[in-house]
Amino acid sequence: MLFAIIGFEYLGIIHPQLRNLLLGIVFSAMILSFIKNSTLNSNFAKKCFQTDFCRAIGISSYPMYLLHGSIIVLVASNTEFNNWINSWIFLSLVSCVVSYLAKDVLENPVMRWRQKILVKTDKY
Repeated sequence: MLFAIIGFEYLGIIHPQLRNLLLGIVFSAMILSFIKNSTLNSNFAKKCFQTDFCRAIGISSYPMYLLHGSIIVLVASNTEFNNWINSWIFLSLVSCVVSYLAKDVLENPVMRWRQKILVKTDKY
């Protein structure tokens, strides 16, 4: 269904609100199916989530949540794309890279500083 929606968008034969509604339904169905068919103790979940790649994505997810909107606005306002697919791919990659780097540059130093403050306050 996802590929059909993308194809309809590419051909210009789907209304934007219908596209968004269908993508929301497809995404919700995917999440519900994933929750129903897997648990954290299953072999499938262990193979998927206990890899270095998935750990890196998990660690960088909070900086991505915080920064992706401003990154997209900043990059999109300074670049031109010939279609929405190229812009989506490029902006997604830029958001992922910046968020992963933000983990090392922003989040880790702040968390170390926070831990030092918490240790000091526990002594009193």
